[in-house]
Amino acid sequence: MSKFLGRLFMDFDAKVQTILLIATLILPYAFWKTSEELVVKMKGDIIEGIEISIENFPEVWISIITGIILCGLLCMYFRQRNGEITFNKGNAYKTQTYIWYFYCANILGYRKCILERVPIAQQIRLVLNDTFEEFVFSKLEEREDIEIKAKWKIALNASYQREINLMLADTYPLELEKITVGRNLPTLLIDRKNRRDNNRYYIPDYCKVIAEELEKLPLEVEVINLYATTNVKHVKEFTEKVLKKGGRGNIKMLRVYQQDSTRERKFGKKAKVIKL
Repeated sequence: MSKFLGRLFMDFDAKVQTILLIATLILPYAFWKTSEELVVKMKGDIIEGIEISIENFPEVWISIITGIILCGLLCMYFRQRNGEITFNKGNAYKTQTYIWYFYCANILGYRKCILERVPIAQQIRLVLNDTFEEFVFSKLEEREDIEIKAKWKIALNASYQREINLMLADTYPLELEKITVGRNLPTLLIDRKNRRDNNRYYIPDYCKVIAEELEKLPLEVEVINLYATTNVKHVKEFTEKVLKKGGRGNIKMLRVYQQDSTRERKFGKKAKVIKL
């Protein structure tokens, strides 16, 4: 019940603003239309004078223009107000589409967005496209003493290979059994060395190791299937420092698989596709 209520009131403020904008846009026209229908129903000598005024006065266009102006003024007010408000608050898991995020950032004017409790694919897309000016998340303890290891669980052959799996084990360890699609593809696992706990840490070398390993890939590799349990800060850094190359990198497509919430914690069979 709490999850349902959380999703129901997710982005409640933005939804109310959207309803008000739509209402402001259409109400002048709706008012004109209602008035026109009332005139048609009237009886008596006065109707002729009213009908003449309607014919000679383009009320329909005035109502439309009025709605647009009022909607624009209200939108300007919302944008000024939302510029100081952090978007995506709440404890519920965020399942909104990217179009909704884009609308809230570019129309409603939200500048700051919380990345926590957002699917990894959506985190990558938001950061990759600079959808918001600032991304907010909880501060993590920095650990420079944790070593990062990279290991090919299934070796990459010297022959032509267009697609590989990339497993990024950060918060939780990962094994091949968690993968449900493409399990036989060459698979690179990047994980903490001598893992002692599953706490969330910021490890400066984590994304550095990822970048170094991907730089070693043959030019033929263009598609990466991503299976990750990374924390928000590592996802943001991975996106900015490894993926964001303006189309000049070898990797052209990222398929991001989301880990499910069941006890087995396997990854789903359907990926979110991100073109780079």
